[in-house]
Amino acid sequence: MKEAEMNRYNVDGEELYNFNVDLSFPRRNDGTEGHQKAIDFIEKKLEDIDVDYQEEEFFWKDLRKRRKLTRSLPMLILSLRLFIGAIMIFIHDPDIVYGFWWYVWFLEPAWVMIISATLLLVLFIIIYSDCVKPTAMELHRINNKYLKRRERKKFKEKFNQGTNIVVRMGIDGTTDEAKAKNIPIIIIIAHYDSISVKFRPAVQNMLYARIGTVPISSLLCFILLPVTMKIGAGNWLLIIGTILLIISSGFSVFALIMGFFNKLTNQSPGAFDNASGCSTLYGLIKALKLNQGEGELKADIRLIFADCEEEGLMGTIEYLHTHEKELMNLDNKSRVKMVALDGTGGKPTLGLFSSYGMPRVVRCGRVLKKEFKKLAKEQFGIDLKSLWSPYASSDHAVFGEYGFKAIQLFSMGMVSNTKYDTIENVNTETLALTTKVIVEFVLSNTNAKDKQF
Repeated sequence: MKEAEMNRYNVDGEELYNFNVDLSFPRRNDGTEGHQKAIDFIEKKLEDIDVDYQEEEFFWKDLRKRRKLTRSLPMLILSLRLFIGAIMIFIHDPDIVYGFWWYVWFLEPAWVMIISATLLLVLFIIIYSDCVKPTAMELHRINNKYLKRRERKKFKEKFNQGTNIVVRMGIDGTTDEAKAKNIPIIIIIAHYDSISVKFRPAVQNMLYARIGTVPISSLLCFILLPVTMKIGAGNWLLIIGTILLIISSGFSVFALIMGFFNKLTNQSPGAFDNASGCSTLYGLIKALKLNQGEGELKADIRLIFADCEEEGLMGTIEYLHTHEKELMNLDNKSRVKMVALDGTGGKPTLGLFSSYGMPRVVRCGRVLKKEFKKLAKEQFGIDLKSLWSPYASSDHAVFGEYGFKAIQLFSMGMVSNTKYDTIENVNTETLALTTKVIVEFVLSNTNAKDKQF
């Protein structure tokens, strides 16, 4: 595409970069000294371009400390069981092995083996669905009753406080007239908080390694090994299964230990994650302001700087609960399209997270993925990479859990939740490109005949 055509969006990459620089400072998460500073900065930038906004405050309860032991117990039990199994198998004494397995296999009935194998697989599914999702949708559901039925005065001292900054443009998509005309509701979210975690990359690598080693070793040792020993199938399976069992046990134990000693810090400037996403959202707001004349934006557009994403997507959860009546009770949920802008300023290669979860995969972005890929190819001549995340990694997951079309737009070169997430990881051209892509996406859904840039 010609440079002149690329610039028709009136997107100033240098301005977006400067926004990114000014917002890239540590301690932006709830309860820290930089939290209010970040809010004031974003609101001042909106006021400078004469855009109205609304603060939506909320209170939330941090249950992670109370759940830390309960979430770790399954890993501890599994690790001990794997080690005990490995030791007994390593002894090469069938009597000891059968003594260990009597409660599983009883005697020889095939149906007992099938039931035991099924129970083991169910156990692994439960453990992994909990372990590989650090943002834990289960935790969100536990928090639901507190967020939906809170009494602000009573719980003010017990609950943490967050603030979502919401900009509304276009028309109200929840009226009877809008419903009759099938007016789209476009929700774009970028979180502005930041944290750093001491061991997060190492712990995640451990968990990912277990995804491959534990199922294989468990199948070989917990299910097939007693059978092969009984029919005398040789030692090769025994040796392979034992090695994999010990390796996977080691991953479990080390991940468990590191998880106990892991801690949150406030050292990350959060330049990539997610001051860059906020820069992109700011650029989108400026572009849409040129098109918000009478009747130009024929869509309900909600642009949100969300809080507490790093605390478990709590800002987006709160937004959905606050607007539950108007969003959850829609006759046609397909009118809602939600995009999370998270990490949009890295390398000049853009991507989409359209699904997440392990082993329960939520494919919430299949429709939007096709729309984005087509738009990016036709308008900008670029190919968007489509990736899957093993855990609920960004705000789109909240909408995905409740059956909405949702997707995350990001850039490659991810650096997050670390003190090394500095402005040096942000690219001016990438910020401009992601902004142009999201502007085109929103305007293509507004039914505006003459787009102004």
